[in-house]
Amino acid sequence: MEKDAYTEIVKYAYMNVPYYKNKGFNWDLYKQEDSNAYWKKIPIMDKDTLRRVGENLVSQEYIDSLANNNVIIKRTSGSTGKCLNIYWGLKDDVLTNLEAWRWRKKWYNVSISDKYATFHATLYGANRFIDDRLYILKNNNNISFNKTLLNAGNIHEYIDQMKDYNVSVILTQPSVLKVILDNIKPQDLIVLQQMKYIELIGEYLFNSQLEEFKNKLDLHKLRAEQAKRAYQYFLDKVNNEEGYREELEKMIRKH
Repeated sequence: MEKDAYTEIVKYAYMNVPYYKNKGFNWDLYKQEDSNAYWKKIPIMDKDTLRRVGENLVSQEYIDSLANNNVIIKRTSGSTGKCLNIYWGLKDDVLTNLEAWRWRKKWYNVSISDKYATFHATLYGANRFIDDRLYILKNNNNISFNKTLLNAGNIHEYIDQMKDYNVSVILTQPSVLKVILDNIKPQDLIVLQQMKYIELIGEYLFNSQLEEFKNKLDLHKLRAEQAKRAYQYFLDKVNNEEGYREELEKMIRKH
């Protein structure tokens, strides 16, 4: 059953996709041979070839859909130094995202109606060019930040935009969260700690990284530090402001 499915995929590609059709692969001839023999004759596609041939990888069936924006172009993050275009049916894209949100809702009570932040690496979104702004509003619930501009000097701006947009969910890569947590100001850390949900995607997450993130987002430690600052604040007022001790004692007795 599985092999039949692979065979149908290969057959479709060589009969409908320009790149494969131009390879001169004679399906009628090869399908008569031993199956292992013709599988070995099928050219292997590497990433550089995928990047080079572009729209020649789009089936004729979907060329019109591409022109009508029913097929969108996504791009990989470029972590290897080169971005790769991915041609994706709009309907499939929507359905895929809905499935992910369904599981988030089931496991973590996170809804697609929650305002969420993502991070993009390239200057494109779907089929449209995006300028090099710090962030863009992709829809009513999604604010996307340009991670290529993220640095120690402007993290506060990112956090401010999250606050202004009332972000409660973050979907990002471990490397992005690390940059933020390594450089975030103490007064901004609470914004991340108050998030409803943070999901790390798109990169391998090492156990050491996870522990590091947990320690840096430690709510107990934050509350302890806030308590120390509050104690020092009132201690300074008691010691330095005449009459404040008596005023504080009256307030405590009242409550």
